[in-house]
Amino acid sequence: MDFVQILPYDVLCQIFTAHPYSNEDCLEFVKVCRSWRSAVPGYTTMIWRRAHFSGCTWARTDIHMARFLGHHVREVSLEDFAKDKVTIVQALEMLTRAECFHIEKLVFRQCGFAMDHRLLSYIRRLGKSKLIELAFIQHMANLPFNKTITACPQLRRFFYSVDMEQSIDYSDICAREPVIQDGSEIDEDAVLVNMACLSIDVPISYSARLRSILKKCPNLRVLRAGDTDINCDLVSGTIINITDIFRWCPYLDYLECNNLCRHPLHKQAWWTADHRRLDYEQYGGLRDFVYYEGFQQEESFDALRLITRNQKSLQSLTIGRNDFSHALQWNPLGKLKFPQLQSLKLHEAYIKEQDLAALIAHCPSLEEVYLDTYPLVEFYLSVFDALQALSHLRELTVDYKFAGDPLHGGGWESDRRFEMFIPLCDYLEAVTNNGFQRLH
Repeated sequence: MDFVQILPYDVLCQIFTAHPYSNEDCLEFVKVCRSWRSAVPGYTTMIWRRAHFSGCTWARTDIHMARFLGHHVREVSLEDFAKDKVTIVQALEMLTRAECFHIEKLVFRQCGFAMDHRLLSYIRRLGKSKLIELAFIQHMANLPFNKTITACPQLRRFFYSVDMEQSIDYSDICAREPVIQDGSEIDEDAVLVNMACLSIDVPISYSARLRSILKKCPNLRVLRAGDTDINCDLVSGTIINITDIFRWCPYLDYLECNNLCRHPLHKQAWWTADHRRLDYEQYGGLRDFVYYEGFQQEESFDALRLITRNQKSLQSLTIGRNDFSHALQWNPLGKLKFPQLQSLKLHEAYIKEQDLAALIAHCPSLEEVYLDTYPLVEFYLSVFDALQALSHLRELTVDYKFAGDPLHGGGWESDRRFEMFIPLCDYLEAVTNNGFQRLH
């Protein structure tokens, strides 16, 4: 008789959970003997709060995995189920048969299935009561966003991104909502009052697809749209209507548009924003705005007007330029005042140095600054003077790539190359002892 049959239940639970065992370890435990096969699943429910399914090893694990599933499962990830719809159906069917109806987080990673009524039915049954987060990461096919989202009425967060390494029909994703023949059990007109974070990390037509989603999400706080680096001929038809967005989602706290450069300037900022507490009754305006110039200048003008309206509430502002975009002059920012702005990041943005200096002077709370602007003639001389007055600044990044670039107004004589760093050196000498921490 082994210890599994002798020791008390609570002691056995402690034995199996004290060490950070994985799902795979548990699947090996049940192969020890018959008594372990019947007993171990009952002692490892804490481990199986997070269940991981891999398409690469599905044939070897599906025999025993069902023993470990049940109401205790809270998070499920399904990975590498390429284009084999049979195996993904088997995995979802197993979860349904095990009555895993308390799942709070469901993630499909690097899967290639096209959604049909059968898959959608499983997602609806699994996510009807508790599911708050649904993600399709590095997906390889288009999705019917409307039906998928409304299948989970308690949903709070939805994420979708594509696998850039695969051959994908982006034009199909951009403008076409796939039709599912038998989805009558899903109310597409339902309003998702709990939806707070929507991230569709691929260029998407606002009029053909995105608008209909936003109409369902009146309390949305975080929106990321059109953020994948693909052919510019496609994104030219994906104009984001910034004004209309706030018509449907008046409480947006974080907005990110057109970040095709996939620049790490805003890393994890949107996730932090999603977890902020927000008093809808006292909503004070947009706090984080990440905007990369679109194909049409009118969209960029809308972005500038949005910044102007929210200058008192903004805490983080990132502006950048995509390779295909028509450069917009951001000089009017120098006339605005941002009393709460803590982070300012300008990535390949056109703004004259005197206007940039005025902008910084109007942001007394700045803690982080990223400068990569043009034209660059005086090497940020007046800008560094403005930076010296910032008592809270802790991190500064300066990119001089446009210095000496005549195409961007930075032409200079070769003997001036050593002058470039003089304003920076003078600034560093002035701020050595005032709490400044990091320079890039």
